[in-house]
Amino acid sequence: MITSLLVRKGFTVLLMRGFYRRRELGGGRRELGGGIIEAGGGRREAGERKGNIKINFKKMDMGYYKDWLAFKKGYELAMEIFMLSKQFPPEEKYSLTNQLRRSSRSVCTNLVEAYRRRRYKDYFISKLNDCETENAETQVWLDFSHDCKYITSEEYNLLTTKNDEVGKLIWYMINNPDKFS
Repeated sequence: MITSLLVRKGFTVLLMRGFYRRRELGGGRRELGGGIIEAGGGRREAGERKGNIKINFKKMDMGYYKDWLAFKKGYELAMEIFMLSKQFPPEEKYSLTNQLRRSSRSVCTNLVEAYRRRRYKDYFISKLNDCETENAETQVWLDFSHDCKYITSEEYNLLTTKNDEVGKLIWYMINNPDKFS
């Protein structure tokens, strides 16, 4: 899809996530999406005033990390763990409760970091490996929670199933990084 952008001499309008931003640059230079476009040489459309430059660029569909199924399921799991861990005894506040919450949330935060670095394949895979590690840690804390009788077997089985599903999605991303860049 081609989008047109009208640039007045000395100003630039940048399209950034649904809003426009003007930026004045000296010397007849304009900046657009990280690149510099020099004044002059622009194609003038019929009826356009002198001093305006029309720039055509492709609109790229970058997606959004919240659209990733692994993020959605990981976030849902982290929120379920948070609500369930409110029932844990107070003496576990700074140990099991805190560690379980942190590891489940860390899966989502590492997915966001991976999303932001997805153009660098090695770094993307590295962050996904961190996600998988945090996901495994979450499982260990769920095991402790169950063995200490803080959660029922039914809750444990449900959370373990969801945690395994998140892990499988992360492994799919690790093994197919080109589909997410």
